[in-house]
Amino acid sequence: ELTASRVREELVDLLSESKPWRVVMRLDNLKALKTINPQLKSTPYVIKRLKNIQLSYEKLKNKFSPKPLRWIVNLIGLLYDLSQKDVEKWCNKMRMKKKFAEKIIQGTSELKDIVKSLRIRKIKNSQIFKILNGLFDESIIVIHALFPNVREKVEKYISELKYIKIYSSGQDLIDMGFKPSPVFKEVFDLLLQAKLNGLIKNKDDEISFIKQKYRST
Repeated sequence: ELTASRVREELVDLLSESKPWRVVMRLDNLKALKTINPQLKSTPYVIKRLKNIQLSYEKLKNKFSPKPLRWIVNLIGLLYDLSQKDVEKWCNKMRMKKKFAEKIIQGTSELKDIVKSLRIRKIKNSQIFKILNGLFDESIIVIHALFPNVREKVEKYISELKYIKIYSSGQDLIDMGFKPSPVFKEVFDLLLQAKLNGLIKNKDDEISFIKQKYRST
């Protein structure tokens, strides 16, 4: 009898292939897909989804370090139509490691609400950054694959926004008269927002921005 761990290991191997839809169709033909989950089918919609995920994975994988896990994005594509409760139960049954289960649950159950926020027409760069910066890389690839109307924003985040950093340090704030406190984080968050939105460019701009915002400090 196949143990859950054995099924999981076999599935990880199979979904690490670059054409996962072939694997899924083969498993369905062998009636083996239902042993993974009774609700799973290789419908044309599921096959198209897996193909789109592969296109996005191949396009974006080298933009991340380390590379996102191919089997995770493919598994998200396979389980995407299940409810969050069913995905959680499935991860428990398969004895999936917590770090992998979290990626699978986020990718299958939380993306639709996240994408709603990204669909705002005149969204600021700082808002795009805030929405995408907290996500697993695998989730970002799935959003790119399944939601064409926010693809441009995802690409902007991956190629540009996620690399934007501020130059000012805690020592700079102390030199300006600030006392070490939670206000440091507030200042740095505001600086990053302003930089993402193109309001400041260099360290001199940052210092001027801080002085203007915190005149009475």
